Amino acid sequence: DKLLRFQNTFIAEVTGELSLGLDEFILPGGELTPAEAINVYRQDYFARLGDALGENLESVWTVLGDEEFFEQRKSFIENYPSDNTDLNQFGSQFPKFIESVGLDKDYPFLKMLAEFELDFWKLFHSPQESFLVDWNENLENLENKSFKFSKYTKLLCWPYKIFDIFSLRKTGFTDSEFDYDGVQYIYMFKLDQKIKIEVLSREQYLIISELLKGQSITELSESLADQINEEDIQRSFSILALSKSIFL
Repeated sequence: DKLLRFQNTFIAEVTGELSLGLDEFILPGGELTPAEAINVYRQDYFARLGDALGENLESVWTVLGDEEFFEQRKSFIENYPSDNTDLNQFGSQFPKFIESVGLDKDYPFLKMLAEFELDFWKLFHSPQESFLVDWNENLENLENKSFKFSKYTKLLCWPYKIFDIFSLRKTGFTDSEFDYDGVQYIYMFKLDQKIKIEVLSREQYLIISELLKGQSITELSESLADQINEEDIQRSFSILALSKSIFL
């Protein structure tokens, strides 16, 4: 099929994977040669991917600074060309790239930061799934029931203050005294077409973790008896109820 052969050859040429020659396909305008026409497309291709990566990983860009980020961005695009027409998804391999080039040696949190930001934008572009539950009508035996969660939620735990670092993407990562060490727990969900993030206590994280596994309040109260109290459970359910991300 000539069209399919053209498409595959054109993509290979633009991404720099092959040099097959497209003279039989390309009719450039003006005085451009076929090679010059392809180069125009190639420059536009890399520019678009570069812009997309900067938007999808703005916090990583902030941490690395312009010079370092632009250098690593170029290397990433050359080694991980996009095979997805949705530029909102571009950069999914960047956490792996961070490890491969050793960026995590200077910034031990960087891979986790990249993973979080990619999750953030993936959730941002996803549909919203909210549940309106009248809890007053479902109080009977509530303690013994398991709960279902919206698939558009994330419960995360890191050994670094990833959300705090992410929050600096607009103001700049310039405070040399910034302490990024310290365990951080968050619950991320989509509500009213916005991404909401709740920073949790360790106890709230444990409770929601067990609920996600299908445990009832009675079961988690027994399994976590030496780590949580009634107030921890109430505060956790307050967050989940307001998020509209759970139902029976």
